[in-house]
Amino acid sequence: MTIRNRTTSPRTAIVRVLLAGMLLVWAASSTFAQNPPWLAPEDVDSTTLQRLPHAHSVASDSEWGLDVVSHAAGGVELLAPSGWQSYETPIARSVRLVVARQPMENPHTAGDGLWLVYHVAPAAEMFEKNTGATPAIQQELAEQMERLMALATNHFATTTRSSHLFIDGWPALRHDFELADPADSENTSPADSENTSPADSVNTAPFWNGFHCLTRTPWGLVEIHAVAPASIYTQREKQFQAILDSLLLGQPHLPPHRADPPYRDASPVLGSWKSYRSRLRLYHDGGVELAYDAPRDLTLDQRGKISPPAALPRLRGRYTARGDLLRITWRDGSLLNYRWKLNDGQLLLTDHTGRNSLLNPIYE
Repeated sequence: MTIRNRTTSPRTAIVRVLLAGMLLVWAASSTFAQNPPWLAPEDVDSTTLQRLPHAHSVASDSEWGLDVVSHAAGGVELLAPSGWQSYETPIARSVRLVVARQPMENPHTAGDGLWLVYHVAPAAEMFEKNTGATPAIQQELAEQMERLMALATNHFATTTRSSHLFIDGWPALRHDFELADPADSENTSPADSENTSPADSVNTAPFWNGFHCLTRTPWGLVEIHAVAPASIYTQREKQFQAILDSLLLGQPHLPPHRADPPYRDASPVLGSWKSYRSRLRLYHDGGVELAYDAPRDLTLDQRGKISPPAALPRLRGRYTARGDLLRITWRDGSLLNYRWKLNDGQLLLTDHTGRNSLLNPIYE
């Protein structure tokens, strides 16, 4: 994530923010389930998008929530409302950008904030901005919306309105929803919730309101989720809409995806990959990095700003590639072999003991 001032001046400060101790354990088989970090409700009536003349590295300064926030290798850029905080958090095999007032102590409940994910899913055919949504794109958005919104709300949301729109010129689908008492979803497993309709909830009045939005670009699907307590949603929706209006969606700036000759066989799997608890990065020059997810518990400093977690150790080394075999030599001299296979955009790794790991591609 990058935080900077949105301006054309060559003196613009651009700061790369590597959050949450960066990541990756081969634990695709883990049952550890992570949920989005939600933020405590707070009555704030400002919808001003403030532009600040400076930026700070989050790694060394806890002055969060600055002017322009860049995410997903520059594929997403937005303005955060004045006084709000922004941070990235790993969620299972993805990384979310969260924009909200403050982190919530319990990350397993609905709350008050907005998050987005840029899913790596190149379109079947390239298309330009402001060209309209084809029937194929509309169908894709509808199918993916049903699945992703159900996951984001634990199947407990009731859609109140659906609308087609454009975000930064790209076709999008938005579902406004009501969400019942979060205690119901906390005490119900996803399997149970499939057999329980929102109308069966004990409480008929919504505790939460929000919207789930899915946007198609040529390079992927941008998922946006916003939610707030029903009592303050009218005001909060204005702030969420201000964030949407500021969104710029473009092509992520990625390193070379063709490996140098000695590593050419690894070209299809170059880039960043996310497992449940860590990230794997394979570089075109034979470099490899394994970075673990930092704890998701966020703390505030005396100014009420998020204190960045201490960076976790990373494993760095070199690899050689022959066919589907990666031979990794870590800097400490230890060795590791992987057989790799791509399946529907996901990376399946099998180590020398036969243990499998499933990873999703991510933009960073």
